[in-house]
Amino acid sequence: MILWDLSPQKTAKIQSFHETLTHEQKTRLQDLGFVIGESVICIRHLPFSSPRVYQVQSAVYAVEKELAEKVTVLPL
Repeated sequence: MILWDLSPQKTAKIQSFHETLTHEQKTRLQDLGFVIGESVICIRHLPFSSPRVYQVQSAVYAVEKELAEKVTVLPL
């Protein structure tokens, strides 16, 4: 399952990053706390493919579809 498909108020564990993710994108996600093994919660889906809001660790971030589709998660 990809991060973009995670339903609101559901939790998942980050499993991997897609190979097409650039080094800069991967580094930025990891700097924000999106690391393999970390739990992530979908806080909100905004309409019209707008960025979705996720909580990782104690912070909340809006992540665009292009990035969220490149993060594989395992629902908990």
